[in-house]
Amino acid sequence: MRVAWLRSTVLRYWVTEAEMHYPLETGGVLIGYWADAAAAVVTHAVGAGPRSVHRHDSYDHDHEWEAVADRAALRAITRIANLSRRLAHSSRLQIR
Repeated sequence: MRVAWLRSTVLRYWVTEAEMHYPLETGGVLIGYWADAAAAVVTHAVGAGPRSVHRHDSYDHDHEWEAVADRAALRAITRIANLSRRLAHSSRLQIR
Protein backbone atom coordinates (compact mmCIF):
# COMPACT_ATOMS: atom_id res chain seq x y z
CA MET A 1 0.00 0.00 0.00
CA ARG A 2 1.23 3.53 -0.81
CA VAL A 3 0.88 6.38 1.65
CA ALA A 4 1.09 10.14 1.18
CA TRP A 5 2.19 12.33 4.07
CA LEU A 6 1.10 15.97 3.87
CA ARG A 7 2.51 18.90 5.78
CA SER A 8 -0.19 20.50 7.90
CA THR A 9 0.24 23.72 5.90
CA VAL A 10 -0.42 21.82 2.66
CA LEU A 11 -3.53 20.22 4.12
CA ARG A 12 -4.88 23.57 5.36
CA TYR A 13 -4.15 25.17 1.96
CA TRP A 14 -5.87 22.35 0.05
CA VAL A 15 -8.95 22.43 2.30
CA THR A 16 -9.18 26.22 1.86
CA GLU A 17 -8.90 25.86 -1.94
CA ALA A 18 -11.58 23.16 -1.99
CA GLU A 19 -13.94 25.22 0.16
CA MET A 20 -13.36 28.35 -1.93
CA HIS A 21 -14.31 26.60 -5.17
CA TYR A 22 -17.04 24.32 -3.83
CA PRO A 23 -18.95 22.69 -5.52
CA LEU A 24 -16.53 22.93 -8.46
CA GLU A 25 -13.27 21.08 -9.06
CA THR A 26 -10.26 22.74 -7.49
CA GLY A 27 -7.26 21.57 -9.50
CA GLY A 28 -3.58 22.20 -8.92
CA VAL A 29 -0.36 20.32 -8.30
CA LEU A 30 1.08 18.47 -5.31
CA ILE A 31 4.89 18.68 -5.04
CA GLY A 32 7.20 16.68 -2.82
CA TYR A 33 9.42 13.63 -2.77
CA TRP A 34 9.34 9.87 -2.25
CA ALA A 35 10.67 8.97 1.21
CA ASP A 36 10.79 5.34 0.09
CA ALA A 37 9.02 3.11 -2.44
CA ALA A 38 5.71 3.32 -0.60
CA ALA A 39 5.63 6.74 1.08
CA ALA A 40 5.32 10.10 -0.66
CA VAL A 41 5.87 13.31 1.30
CA VAL A 42 3.91 16.29 -0.02
CA THR A 43 5.74 19.48 0.90
CA HIS A 44 3.98 22.05 -1.29
CA ALA A 45 0.66 22.51 -3.05
CA VAL A 46 0.10 24.86 -5.96
CA GLY A 47 -3.44 25.94 -6.79
CA ALA A 48 -4.84 25.97 -10.31
CA GLY A 49 -4.23 29.70 -10.77
CA PRO A 50 -6.32 32.82 -11.25
CA ARG A 51 -7.05 32.17 -14.95
CA SER A 52 -8.09 28.55 -14.48
CA VAL A 53 -11.68 27.61 -15.29
CA HIS A 54 -13.46 25.51 -12.65
CA ARG A 55 -16.36 23.20 -13.53
CA HIS A 56 -18.34 20.53 -11.67
CA ASP A 57 -16.38 17.65 -13.22
CA SER A 58 -13.14 19.21 -14.47
CA TYR A 59 -11.02 22.34 -14.65
CA ASP A 60 -8.75 24.02 -17.20
CA HIS A 61 -5.28 24.87 -15.96
CA ASP A 62 -3.82 28.34 -15.83
CA HIS A 63 -0.62 26.86 -17.31
CA GLU A 64 1.41 30.07 -17.18
CA TRP A 65 0.66 30.64 -13.48
CA GLU A 66 1.25 26.98 -12.59
CA ALA A 67 4.65 27.02 -14.31
CA VAL A 68 5.80 30.07 -12.31
CA ALA A 69 4.43 28.67 -9.04
CA ASP A 70 5.94 25.24 -9.73
CA ARG A 71 9.40 26.72 -10.29
CA ALA A 72 9.15 28.73 -7.06
CA ALA A 73 8.16 25.63 -5.06
CA LEU A 74 10.87 23.52 -6.68
CA ARG A 75 13.53 26.05 -5.68
CA ALA A 76 12.27 25.95 -2.08
CA ILE A 77 12.93 22.24 -1.54
CA THR A 78 15.78 19.92 -2.47
CA ARG A 79 14.35 16.41 -3.02
CA ILE A 80 11.57 16.91 -5.52
CA ALA A 81 9.23 14.79 -7.56
CA ASN A 82 6.02 16.03 -9.09
CA LEU A 83 3.76 13.54 -7.29
CA SER A 84 0.56 14.12 -9.20
CA ARG A 85 -1.87 16.58 -10.61
CA ARG A 86 -4.71 16.37 -8.24
CA LEU A 87 -8.32 17.30 -8.67
CA ALA A 88 -9.72 18.03 -5.22
CA HIS A 89 -13.45 18.33 -4.82
CA SER A 90 -14.43 19.37 -1.33
CA SER A 91 -17.48 17.05 -1.25
CA ARG A 92 -15.12 14.09 -1.86
CA LEU A 93 -12.41 15.29 0.52
CA GLN A 94 -11.90 12.87 3.39
CA ILE A 95 -9.60 13.80 6.25
CA ARG A 96 -8.66 11.18 8.82
